[in-house]
Parts: sequence; C-alpha cells; structure tokens
Amino acid sequence: MNVSNNKLLSSKALLWIGASGGLAAAMSTAIHQPLIQLKTHMQRPGFRLGAFLQLSRRYPAKTLYGGLFQRMLIIMPEKAFKMQGYESTRSLFERRTDQRLSYKVMKWFVSGGIAGVCTAMLNSPSELISIQATVWRNSLRDILQERGFTFLYTGWTACLCREVVFGCIFFPSRHLAQLQLECWRGEEATNMDKYQAGLFSGVLASFSTTPFDVMKTRMQSINIREGNKLSVRGVFVFIIQKEGVRSLWRGVVPRLIAVPSHLSFFYLCFELLARN
Repeated sequence: MNVSNNKLLSSKALLWIGASGGLAAAMSTAIHQPLIQLKTHMQRPGFRLGAFLQLSRRYPAKTLYGGLFQRMLIIMPEKAFKMQGYESTRSLFERRTDQRLSYKVMKWFVSGGIAGVCTAMLNSPSELISIQATVWRNSLRDILQERGFTFLYTGWTACLCREVVFGCIFFPSRHLAQLQLECWRGEEATNMDKYQAGLFSGVLASFSTTPFDVMKTRMQSINIREGNKLSVRGVFVFIIQKEGVRSLWRGVVPRLIAVPSHLSFFYLCFELLARN
C-alpha cells in the first residue's frame, strides 16, 4: 500500500503504517539487541568492559539478549505509533503543493518532532522495563508490586527531550542526505543509498542526544527495592560535579554503533513495507 500521497491518511492507511512500523521494529530490534545491551551497561556507573565480556562468554543469552522479550513486547506498538504520528503530520503538510526545499525541511522537522512525542509516550516505560530486566532481573510484575504504575514513567522528561530532538534531527537530515546522493548520482536513490543516508543522520542525531540518554538510563536503572527516584536536574548536576562533562557522553561509542544502524534499518524496512 502506497502511503505517500497528498491527502489525509485514511484509517486503513494508518493501520497499515502501524503494522509496517511494528514488523520493521521487530526485525531491527532482534538484530541489534546485543549492541543495545552493551550501550545500556556502559552507561551505568562502575562499568568494566572485561567484566561484561566475561559475562557474555559465561551467560551469552542472558547478557546479550536479556530483556529482549520485554523490549519487543512494547517496541512494536511504540514504533507503530511513532510512524503513524510522523506520516500523519507529513500528510498534513503535503496537502499544500509547495516544492521549496525550505518548506520540505520544515515538514520533515515538525513531523520528526511529533514522531518524537509519540515515541516518548510509549518507549519510556518500555525502556525502563528492559533496563530493569537487564540490570536487576526485575520483571514488570516486580516493578508494579514494588513501585506502582507511575514508576514506569521514571525518566520520561529526559526521554521526551531525547526523542523530540532526535526526530527533529534524524528525519530532515536523512531526507537531505538522500537528496544529495540522488543529485550526485543523477538517479533515484537505491535502498543502500537510503540506508547510508540513515546511518549519517542517525550518527548526527545519536551523538547530539546522548546526554539525554545517559540521564534517562541513570534514572531508570536504580534498584526498585532500595533506590529513590531521581530528577533530571539532580542527575545532571551530579554527573557534572562528580564525574565531569565527558560522562554525559558515556556509552556514546556503542550508541553510535547501535542506534544509527538500528534506526536506519528500521526506517528502510518500514518504507519497503508501507510505501510499496
């Protein structure tokens, strides 16, 4: 089903977009889970690569794929909602036949920001569940029994900032990079071109939003049976004063390896499923 048109999206089109987004998310997450696990561990205080590698050799399934089921359970509707938000907003802009590049950039920028809001509404609890399963082996039931439903949105502010900024950077830069590749080659971008454009924009967006990701991870990785909830301001001040500014980019290398590839592959799969 081709969803690229200049009309408001129908309910059938939105359902297809959601299904395509969920399926693409499942495939991409399963492939990139080990890198996501490494990123999560690196952003915790006291991380040692040697200890992580030793655990990976002794318990490969738990260490590299721990929390995969919980992540998959929520990331599919999360990505579905993300792409529904993006495509719906984009379709509103496309009702106006304005071919100026500045208008297109504004369309991608605003649509990316809306997609970020949609993402944060669902992926903040999904990431908390995954992190708790990875770090403390806590299940959703454990979290709800110990802290209640509201604890699922711990770190939501940092997550919202991360997702909105990421979307405002990723989508415009991806489309611009794709247009540049088409201009250089004088032909329509191939799937590999689109993947490369996604990698470039993903690196740019991931590096820019790593401080928000570090703060979110710190807030969500506390021990639910002992630790107190942390605020964004409290985490930020603690990192700056005790660990230094560089610690805001802790885990940036695995994040730059995992996230751009994950998002680029996801979005390419989504386009192949939803727009053809």
